[in-house]
Amino acid sequence: EESDKEAVLCEEWKDYKTFLKWYDENTYQLDGEKVSVSYRILNPDNHYISPETCVIIPQSVARMYLGRGYGERVYNQKLALETIENKYKDKIPKAVYDRIMQSAKKEGAE
Repeated sequence: EESDKEAVLCEEWKDYKTFLKWYDENTYQLDGEKVSVSYRILNPDNHYISPETCVIIPQSVARMYLGRGYGERVYNQKLALETIENKYKDKIPKAVYDRIMQSAKKEGAE
């Protein structure tokens, strides 16, 4: 099954300093909420972890996408997108918001 595939880390991020530099350049603060790196929000079937496939998003949104249980594939893309649109549009970086919305249109998830 697709969701059981193991994720593959890109070569450049195998050097932790390179990943850290990307993280530092792309991370942001949200009042009272943690953010996390997600490689599946732009494409739920993605298994490649790289600067092009990852975004930093609020953890609550990541949980909606990936389900709460470990390894459980219960994600609600529509709800996650509505939450981003309604709750986070002006709080997350515009570039991140635009990438997510653009990829959602491609996936036909509107």
